[in-house]
Amino acid sequence: MRHYLIVFFAVIFSALSLLSSRGQTPVPIILQAASPAPAVVAKSAAAPESDLKATLQLLQDMQANQRRYDQEAGSRARRPRRTPEQAANELKIFSKRG
Repeated sequence: MRHYLIVFFAVIFSALSLLSSRGQTPVPIILQAASPAPAVVAKSAAAPESDLKATLQLLQDMQANQRRYDQEAGSRARRPRRTPEQAANELKIFSKRG
């Protein structure tokens, strides 16, 4: 009985010392003051022709990519879906080939 009491008090005292100690001391966080935002220069109303051509080319590329994506999505929808059994059979076949 005496042995159990000694072990019990040893566990309690070790737990109390863990609870009272702090793992790390807090580190102060230092933030820099915000610098003023740079002034935005307004563009002139008439954009150069090269900017308009670049914008038009970008728009055409985006439209072509969208058409290609729609075609791929349509072909994926037309493909027959495999059942889990078919996939398992294919896996067996390919694993036998080495």
